[in-house]
Amino acid sequence: MPEEVPFGRVAAKAIRRVRRYLEISQEEVAVRCNLSPKHIGEIERGNKDPRLSTFAVIVERGLGMELDQFMLVCARVRAGDRVPDLSGIKLPEPLGHINRPREWVAR
Repeated sequence: MPEEVPFGRVAAKAIRRVRRYLEISQEEVAVRCNLSPKHIGEIERGNKDPRLSTFAVIVERGLGMELDQFMLVCARVRAGDRVPDLSGIKLPEPLGHINRPREWVAR
């Protein structure tokens, strides 16, 4: 049986993947959340486990997502999907290139 991965690590990977999909920087997320870019980076790397309230602010304000939709991303990341299928998940539109294909890009 595979080793259980702590939720904080799963959420950290999901935050980074969604942020990159949206083509926004850690600095932009930090500004939206009134947090430091260093703190966002530490959370994304799994070095810090945010409080539940901070986690909610990052997801809702920083990424512009509903918590329930973000939890679907977490479930797919936890399942080990390197490039998770995002069909059925409501994601905000990427802020980058207008003609960018709507596919998940693992960076």
